[in-house]
Amino acid sequence: MRKILQTENKTLQSLIDKAKQLESLNQKVLAVLPDELKPHCKVANFAHGILTLTVHSAAWGMKLRFAHSDLLRRLRSDAGLYTLKSIKQLVRPFSPAPEQRSSKLAMESAASAESLTQSAATISDPDLKQALEKLALDVRINAQHE
Repeated sequence: MRKILQTENKTLQSLIDKAKQLESLNQKVLAVLPDELKPHCKVANFAHGILTLTVHSAAWGMKLRFAHSDLLRRLRSDAGLYTLKSIKQLVRPFSPAPEQRSSKLAMESAASAESLTQSAATISDPDLKQALEKLALDVRINAQHE
């Protein structure tokens, strides 16, 4: 991995540099965003004085619009983005971090397995009952491996 990062390929190096700049800028933006917006906004780009932020949904976009003037002022003064002219926003749902996805999936799988087990307990048909119990067991096993 280090060899890739230390490559002489200028295109790759410029992409790495841009990603680092955006991450640094994202930290500055998070520092001045209202707390309720922090988990729902990310920096997408900063070019020609225009800061582009992505938000989870249109509802969070509306909340960001309400904070727009204050955010613009604070980014210029507190975060040192003196060339900032405007803030643009895009609605793009974020995917949760891998550990959030797997823990959520495990919880949903455990609930599904329990529901299948309870359903199987009420079934009189032995073949259907056995199939539901097997499915519940498979769901539990798969949830443990996620």
